[in-house]
Amino acid sequence: MDVLHRRCAGLDVHQAQVTACIRISPERTTPWAQGRRFDTKPAGLAELREWLTHHDVTHVAMEGTGVYWLPVFTALEAAGLDLTLCNAHHVKNVPGRKTDQSDAAWLAQLLASGLLRKSFVPPAAVRQLRELTRARVHRIEDRGRVVNTLHRMLERAGLKLCSVISDLQGKSAQAILHALAEGQTDVTALVALARGSLCGKRAKLAAVLGVPLSTVERTLLKQSLAQLTMYDMQIAELDAQIAEHIRPWRASLDRLLTVRGIDTVSAAAILAEIGPDVSAFDDPYRLAAWAGLAPGQRESAGKRMRAGTRSGNAYLRRILVQVAMAISRIKRASDLADFFRKKMPALGYKKAAVATAHKLLVRLWAMLHHGKDYSPPAPPPLSERQRARRAKRALEALDALGVKVVIQPAST
Repeated sequence: MDVLHRRCAGLDVHQAQVTACIRISPERTTPWAQGRRFDTKPAGLAELREWLTHHDVTHVAMEGTGVYWLPVFTALEAAGLDLTLCNAHHVKNVPGRKTDQSDAAWLAQLLASGLLRKSFVPPAAVRQLRELTRARVHRIEDRGRVVNTLHRMLERAGLKLCSVISDLQGKSAQAILHALAEGQTDVTALVALARGSLCGKRAKLAAVLGVPLSTVERTLLKQSLAQLTMYDMQIAELDAQIAEHIRPWRASLDRLLTVRGIDTVSAAAILAEIGPDVSAFDDPYRLAAWAGLAPGQRESAGKRMRAGTRSGNAYLRRILVQVAMAISRIKRASDLADFFRKKMPALGYKKAAVATAHKLLVRLWAMLHHGKDYSPPAPPPLSERQRARRAKRALEALDALGVKVVIQPAST
């Protein structure tokens, strides 16, 4: 087998240690390998970097093992090495005796022959932005769990507040809940805290607020409200940090905002996952497959059967599907909304949203790749069959209204 990289190394990464194997392939002699084990603390990673540099290693490969690869990747990235992060499912060794040293040697052998496919790893600045956007997603999930816990606690106490107030995070609901946590039992004073549309529901509020809370229930209510306040502060701080980190890519952010249905939060999350430079993906369909929005392949005996979407970047898939659901509610002229409404009768709501997310990602790749704002494609001309069908539907609608129409061809 041809050798593409004559000085390379494979790393078997674990939480506390890294097993490295250097493979050097001279032109006319047998390749030789040398292995060592290093600690994953900063001093050990610095020693690993010096050891690789001393042997003039140019290419290094490692598996994407959870989050353990990140410190190793960051430490070696500063040395200017060509790093390959590969999928562990693609590099399985033959069954038999398995050791850390043999795994590292196998990675080095595959890398030397050019048989490893690089996983997409964005630059360090984009990775920092990705940490912020993903942390924001987790904070919102945590806040949602607190709201659900608060709802269950109120139901157990017999306080049917959620039957009158749909959003426990609104201003009126929060004012009432804080008053209850402080021990307020006067129904009139509690009802007076209602604002906005809840002013018309004060009679219903008075009917459900007559249940007193025990000391334990007030304590739990106070803690839940404190958690909501904490998460709101953290989300606001993350929003400020995201706005600061995304400033160098403001042009790309504004370009994504030209798509109806994408707001600033969604655009920042998309850029954090794929970066402003999409040249790592040869075409938009590779990007869609990486995001888990491409259809799977399942064929046997010449028959192609239905298969679900592939696994991919869960964060990017999630935000794109959410944007597709927002696009589906656009009432005005929108090519993506029309595509969703066209697919929904046959696929259903969820699958139509995934199909719309796939089409949206293809458009986003073209926008970032060519540096152009979003411009919806011109609708294709109608065929004779489509024209006749639309004319028939219009005549049936007019006939139902009692209007008689005489059809006359328009002059050319």
